[in-house]
Formats: sequence, C-alpha cells, structure tokens
Amino acid sequence: MIRALLAWEAFWWIYEKAERRRIFAQGRAQARRADKPLLVVGEPFGQYPCPDGSQDVLLDLREKSACANHLKASIEDLRPIADKHFGAAVVQHTLEHVCDPGRALAELRRVADVVLIGYPRPWRLATYLVPGHRWIMFPRGDGWRFVQLYGRCNLATRY
Repeated sequence: MIRALLAWEAFWWIYEKAERRRIFAQGRAQARRADKPLLVVGEPFGQYPCPDGSQDVLLDLREKSACANHLKASIEDLRPIADKHFGAAVVQHTLEHVCDPGRALAELRRVADVVLIGYPRPWRLATYLVPGHRWIMFPRGDGWRFVQLYGRCNLATRY
C-alpha cells in the first residue's frame, strides 16, 4: 500500500514538473504572438526559465528574485498595471496560496489576454500537506471552483 502511494505521488510530481515547463512555453509563445510582454507569477525556482523578454515581468511577493525584471506585488491587487498589458500570464501553483483566488484570477484576466494556470491536483496527498495551501482547485468548464482547505487569511500571503 505504501509503495503504491509513493508511486502515485512520484508519478504526479513528475507530471506536474513537466506541466510547469509546458505551461511556461505556451505562455511565452502566446505573448510573442500577441507582441506583448509575458507576466510570470511566482518565482520559478529553476522549474522553468525566468521571463526572458526585455518587457517580460516576474511578479512575486519576495523582495528579491533570481529573475531580472522583478515586480514585488500581490496578484490580488494589480491596479498599477493597465488592462490587457500582457499577452499572457503564467500562474503556476500560486492561486491555492492567496486569500481571495477569485479576485486574483479576475485581476489576472484583466491585465492579460490569456491566463495559463498550473495547479496542485486535488487527488494528490501532497496537495493537502503543503504548508500555505489555503484552497483546493477544481477546473470547472472555462473557470475554477475553489474549496477552502485551511482557516482564514490572517497570515501573510506567500506564493
């Protein structure tokens, strides 16, 4: 039983690693086709490249980034960014950490032509054990359903 569970988790861990690279490539291609910058939300930590265009932006809550064009901001409030400024936004394993994922998603859709999302699968044990996961995400048609996992948002949002 333990071996089967470990094999299951290993399979999905590998799948999600490959998915992160694929989603990043799709986002970059979409932004280039639109002749607009790419918005990447959340530090890539080597799982996919940093945004590489001169106008591309990495958005994160951290003060510093390994990526050159870094903007410290929350995806729940992107007011300084103009509507449809980005050709694509790539959001990888981030929405499950924020206080209001619906608001964050609305802001991302406002600032980008296309929003590409990678998310922790609800059928994985790791999804429930990662510290900071506030929501379980379920794809629903062309949208998302968010089910609260743990408590209120009284701690600093981290992604």
